Amino acid sequence: MGRKIFSILTCILILGASNCDKEEKFQSCPMTDQIKEDCKSDTVSCVVAVHPQCPDDVCLIYKFKNITTGDLWVSEPFCTLECAAAEDCPADSTCFDYLDKKYCVPNEYLQQ
Repeated sequence: MGRKIFSILTCILILGASNCDKEEKFQSCPMTDQIKEDCKSDTVSCVVAVHPQCPDDVCLIYKFKNITTGDLWVSEPFCTLECAAAEDCPADSTCFDYLDKKYCVPNEYLQQ
């Protein structure tokens, strides 16, 4: 009986930690007014490589320009991490090329 309870608690802790991990990866990260202003003048995404409130240091503003309509969609700043391939990213996210690096971006942002 003791082993069964221990196994159940272990599973709950593991599942709970994985959910926290996903939330932390894409949590909101504030950017200074100057960084936001600099990002407005550019149609490409903006990255802060070392952000003190992000678990993996990276804070990203993701931008997408719809080729058909010309509309520009801009995310709120969010914490993310560098990746080499989609497998390096949390579930429901994709490895996105940005300049000479790659970052995980939630799939919901890619569908804008």
